[in-house]
Amino acid sequence: MNFENNDLKNNLNLALANLEKNNLEKASSIYKEILKKYPNNFDANFNLGTIFAGINNLKKSVELLEKAASINPNIEKIFNNLGLIYLNLGEKEKALESTKKAINLNPNSSIAYNHLGLIYSNLENFLF
Repeated sequence: MNFENNDLKNNLNLALANLEKNNLEKASSIYKEILKKYPNNFDANFNLGTIFAGINNLKKSVELLEKAASINPNIEKIFNNLGLIYLNLGEKEKALESTKKAINLNPNSSIAYNHLGLIYSNLENFLF
């Protein structure tokens, strides 16, 4: 797939439409092509990272979501996702750090507080 800059928006929309239809293979393919030409595209990094998390390729998911966070560090959802992924990878301190970032971005996020409780319940040194 080759496209010009003015086609970026159309390809992002096409990838998102495929993602919403749960056509993950097609969406992934489009996002990968976008990232070849635009490696700092937030939407492609974030959505492809989310796809990889969904298919349990957690290391690749972390790589892409961390890239998305470096592009726009003000999106709570990135850090919520990273928190759960790190927890699943057994990296509990990173999970805690990411989830606390999500809470700092949105102190009213019930999802982030839920994730925080889940992380604390998995910490060996957590005392009740």
